[in-house]
Amino acid sequence: MIIRKAYKFRLKTTPDINAKMAQYAGNCRFLWNKALAINLFKLQNKQKICYYQELDFFSKLWKKSEEYGFLTLSPAQTIQQTG
Repeated sequence: MIIRKAYKFRLKTTPDINAKMAQYAGNCRFLWNKALAINLFKLQNKQKICYYQELDFFSKLWKKSEEYGFLTLSPAQTIQQTG
């Protein structure tokens, strides 16, 4: 007989930490959607898609740019793993 159990966990965070986590998630979602748009555009034009190394390179450039400077608010690891 197999017994299956589930556990629910909830983090007890402060409003400041909640805001930071929301910022990190938003930045990751932004990068994911931007990478997806780039790859879809390349596929429509019969080009090779961008892989991890290329997207990681672009994410570093975007962090340094003025337009996407808000990405510096997130840790580098979350940005890097999104690409």
